[in-house]
Amino acid sequence: MLRRIIILTILLSQFNQIPVQSQNPEKAKACVPSKPIDESISQDIVSNKVLNLMPVEIKVNVGHLNNAVNYFAFYPYPIKPPSIKNPKNLLPTTPIFVKQMLTASGYLARSGRDIPYPNGGWRWKEAFTRASERCDALTPHTYLEVPMWRSKMTPYIIEEIKKLNDLETLRKQRYQRLVDIYEEDGREAENKSNEKGVLPVKVQMSRMKHGFGRIGYAKLTPGQWWLVGTHKAPGIIYYWQEPIDVKSVEDLDESFKIDGKIQPQMLDLREENAVIIDGAW
Repeated sequence: MLRRIIILTILLSQFNQIPVQSQNPEKAKACVPSKPIDESISQDIVSNKVLNLMPVEIKVNVGHLNNAVNYFAFYPYPIKPPSIKNPKNLLPTTPIFVKQMLTASGYLARSGRDIPYPNGGWRWKEAFTRASERCDALTPHTYLEVPMWRSKMTPYIIEEIKKLNDLETLRKQRYQRLVDIYEEDGREAENKSNEKGVLPVKVQMSRMKHGFGRIGYAKLTPGQWWLVGTHKAPGIIYYWQEPIDVKSVEDLDESFKIDGKIQPQMLDLREENAVIIDGAW
């Protein structure tokens, strides 16, 4: 018996000295993320102590939620926003264009909210829906009803288009501001975060219990963070990059403390504050 134990011990020691190699080194290398994501907590390597973590909650409230995929993470430094591959032009407001589109939308090509590529894009669809709610003219059922309905709808929908164009102008300005922030401070802030051992934190996403939106949670150390992520639905992609100043327990006002329990700080993600909207927009 003693002899068997000695032989097994020798074999195990030899096995442990054999280096374990990946069957596909290139594939294994490709699976390593370029920037590590801390899915649990951030730690201060210098002090080797777990820092105080504060709850943060995000809500995705957009009109496209069916078959959507979300990915969000909080970064302790500003990152460079992705390049805009398909810049969106402002919608025309000339009466000729508007009347042509009204004819198509009102009679020739009615579309529901759940199709990925509506006639004229989602901005036109949104303007059409808002104008229809304000205008007392009923949607035509025959071509003979189109001219009168179109004349009544035109001033309303032009007004709605101008509002959407203003939002697109602000979106472009916000994008450029994020590029400037990254170029001024992004690399230096990332180096400082890496030195402290503070890594990006992935957001755990789920469906809202009440309503049709998406909700996400994370726990962060107090300080400046940037929420970065996408909401991808058929035919459309949203991208957000929102800063948030995560407060410590001492800095929170009483509205964040209910029955002795700390309530999460909130970020509301909507079409209005998305930095990039790509696809049939």
